[in-house]
Amino acid sequence: MVQDCTSDQLEHSPSKSIKSRHLLASFRRRMVCTLLDVIIALGIVFQAGQLIGGWLGVATSELSPALVGLIIVYFGGFWASPLSATPAQFLLGLRVVTTKGDRLPIGRSLLRGCLMVALVAAALTILGAPEQPLFFV
Repeated sequence: MVQDCTSDQLEHSPSKSIKSRHLLASFRRRMVCTLLDVIIALGIVFQAGQLIGGWLGVATSELSPALVGLIIVYFGGFWASPLSATPAQFLLGLRVVTTKGDRLPIGRSLLRGCLMVALVAAALTILGAPEQPLFFV
């Protein structure tokens, strides 16, 4: 769990504008949550693609834009919810809040979801094409 800190520690911390008395999560903990959430989201999207593609009689690849939108709504919706966390973040005790400690507005959480999808897509592209150099020299 995220450790509580005393009021003295909170006064001297760089994030003293956050209402809650919790410290910021470590990079490792955030990456574990991201990995778990990506696995959950891709599982949901795969199942939705199979289901919707079967109903409509179209290939899953034709539904790609809608499925990417579903991933964005997955992240954005959970971050804007009263839990302020995706399922993996909730299980590991993390919350996504503003600097004032409030829940994210829906627009901001959807924008954050778009950025998450872009970063994960970039990472999967780099990892999926090892024959390509990372830097074109």
